[in-house]
Amino acid sequence: MWLILATIIVLIISLYWFGTYKYSVIKSFNIPGSTPWPYVGNIPDILKYGGIKNMLLEYRKRYGNVFHFSIGQSPMVVVADPELVKLITVKDFDKFRNRHISIKLPPPNNSGIGAAVDDQWKRIRSTLTPTFSASKMKQMVSLIDESCQVLIGKFREAADTGRTIKASSCYQQYILEVLLKTAFGMEVDFQNNPNEKIVTTVRSSFESRQYLDMFFKSLPFSSLAMKLFSQVLVKKFFSFFNGIAMQIIQQRKEKGVDAGRKDLMYLMMNTVDNEGERKLTDDEISAQSVTFLTAGLHTTSTFLSIASYWLAHYPEIQDKLIEEIDAAFAANPEKPIYDLIHELEYLDCFFNETLRFSMAAELQISRHCSQTCTINGVHFPRGTVVVLCYFLLHNDPDAWEEPFKFDPERHRGPVKEKRHPYQFHPFGVGPRSCIGMRLAQLEGKLTLVRLLREFRFALAPETKHPDGSIPKVVEIRVENRH
Repeated sequence: MWLILATIIVLIISLYWFGTYKYSVIKSFNIPGSTPWPYVGNIPDILKYGGIKNMLLEYRKRYGNVFHFSIGQSPMVVVADPELVKLITVKDFDKFRNRHISIKLPPPNNSGIGAAVDDQWKRIRSTLTPTFSASKMKQMVSLIDESCQVLIGKFREAADTGRTIKASSCYQQYILEVLLKTAFGMEVDFQNNPNEKIVTTVRSSFESRQYLDMFFKSLPFSSLAMKLFSQVLVKKFFSFFNGIAMQIIQQRKEKGVDAGRKDLMYLMMNTVDNEGERKLTDDEISAQSVTFLTAGLHTTSTFLSIASYWLAHYPEIQDKLIEEIDAAFAANPEKPIYDLIHELEYLDCFFNETLRFSMAAELQISRHCSQTCTINGVHFPRGTVVVLCYFLLHNDPDAWEEPFKFDPERHRGPVKEKRHPYQFHPFGVGPRSCIGMRLAQLEGKLTLVRLLREFRFALAPETKHPDGSIPKVVEIRVENRH
């Protein structure tokens, strides 16, 4: 009897220790935060407050702009202080050079620019940077415009028939086609003839991935669970698109490629050193193509969906944008579209304000601390996961008056100038910022300009927004302007 009781006690103590020992590092952070539960960390608070965003807002009220919390058995430091963001991403960058990747990516995708570390990352970043220069982005305009004309045709049909458009699915197909053209060099008509295998693979990878990530992190032996997660759910996605990329690389080696088609695949394959040797291996090129797809698909399609919602929700803002766009075309009918869209000040304000609302990656912009250090009184032991929380930065009431009100005017004039320069950075900041920023801006602005030249947006009756927030499903109606 006593032996059984002792065994039960030892078992309970062991289970408790396994569920809490990883939290011991929290005491050394020297910052406030919520006490984690065994195994699950602070996941119960996500349920309690109705989502990650609400939980983060509540934590900021309690603990300020720097606090700790845990997803499963993974403690992390959340930073929403612009001065500390500046120090981590710029001044002390060498201590936080690498991103924290919770899901171990299989080769060759661990050499993608988002996952690569240390010297390999530095080499790949310096190699790819010229690929995303303004002059190279101008070469992407025709590829994007080609797909945009198809999108306009679909909107035209909806306008003529009065059909409601499901913005998220429509834009996702459009951006997927653009990325297959620009990142993979594929000649596709995906919007009219979607490849079911590609659609299924993309959906299985993106849908609920964040919540599955949380679930596996909360399991005992979470590192083993995460490894299984990456093998079962992630490897399939990467293997599929790596296969496509390698096939295209091989075809271009054998047959060459039209020099007039300057997609990202072409530019990467033709990046050479002084001796004429390619700077990137086939595996590294494949990894970058897949990285551009995973980084750009959900973010850009979500941006366009939310932008459509704001245009429909605020007709006065839509009118102001249309007036600016029409005036620019009337004054400069021969100006290249790339140059024209970068001169539209109010479009830039609208673009940035939409980005402020469409930051979906509340916890995904993170850094791995490689050296124990103390910055602005916050102690970061080696191995600490640091989350740069742009959601909180972009909704700080001390920096943004009425932060949950949509107002493009925040992004110009004295209102903009008085903000801390590191308060708003939707593409990240410092050497590890988003390398595809120019491409994402081009995709978003070019699409909005082309659509607003042809249509007006209105909310469909099916779009529900009872609390004034952005609805999960955006359905719109469009009307022909001409």
